[in-house]
Amino acid sequence: MNLEKLKNKLGSYLLKEATDLYNNCENLSDKVLVLNLIIEIVNNMDQLNHVI
Repeated sequence: MNLEKLKNKLGSYLLKEATDLYNNCENLSDKVLVLNLIIEIVNNMDQLNHVI
C-alpha cells in the first residue's frame, strides 16, 4: 500500500467516525464541537499533503 492510499483511508475513516458522532449528537453545542473536529481533520489532511 502506498502512502497516498494510506492517507486517503485514514482521512476517510476519521471523517466517517466524526460524521457518525455528529449524527448522534443530541444538542447544538455538541454538534458545533464535532463540526470543529471535522474542520481540524480536513485541515490536517491538507497539511499531510504537503509532507507526502
